[in-house]
Amino acid sequence: MLADEPTGNLDRVSSKEALALIREVCRENEAALLLVSHDDGVLAQFEGMQDFAVINEAKTVRGGITSPTATEAVS
Repeated sequence: MLADEPTGNLDRVSSKEALALIREVCRENEAALLLVSHDDGVLAQFEGMQDFAVINEAKTVRGGITSPTATEAVS
């Protein structure tokens, strides 16, 4: 599944519901998720993901198998 800024124009409650639905659909279908977001709060909703990359100016600045929010944000 590709989710490009899936919560960009949603309020906080709707955002949480949408992210929960995305997680559920991916889990039930054993689907991979490519999530694009500028919001660390959205990324935090996906704690425990298998792999991630943080890209800034077309370069990977963080990546790995832990949470993308575990280290300081890119400035």
